Amino acid sequence: MKKKAQHMMGLPFVFIISLIIMAVIVIFAVMAIKNFTCRQEQITINLFVSDLRKSVEEAFYNAKGSQTIFEGTLPKGCSKIEFVCLGFPEEGFDRGWQQGLGIDDNKADDIEKEISFYKDTNYNFFFYPQKSLGTTGVSSVHNINSTGIPISLEKNPTCLSNKGKIELFLVNQGKNVLIKK
Repeated sequence: MKKKAQHMMGLPFVFIISLIIMAVIVIFAVMAIKNFTCRQEQITINLFVSDLRKSVEEAFYNAKGSQTIFEGTLPKGCSKIEFVCLGFPEEGFDRGWQQGLGIDDNKADDIEKEISFYKDTNYNFFFYPQKSLGTTGVSSVHNINSTGIPISLEKNPTCLSNKGKIELFLVNQGKNVLIKK
């Protein structure tokens, strides 16, 4: 009888330990799935930048005056990218560049500060906010004309809201490629 009572006392303990182990397994499974999702976003962001570079190069080698439409997709999950901006920080910013984006002056100032940080570099493509890519392992700044093809912008900077799909017009102007919304 004594052994049976001890066995009955140990049964709830085993049950509790089993529940704890199952909870740990579920937590690790959820973390692994989230990690896979974030890795997929890394690939999507890198492909976006690579495709944009390739499209700029193709637009440069098209006939003068020809227009190409670049369409790319950007994730909004782990990365939390709000805006995609092209700009030349060393040239100063055009007045009213933020019109049509639906952002206030404070956010526009923040974007300008983040872009200005790269004044002495050759970066011209920026994800905002920069912290949005901190957990993904993808750089928030890039050089779109790394192949030496000159680009120009309608407004400096040219920013687009990340709604998942980004569309840019690339116009061959003979000596450079104009990128506009």
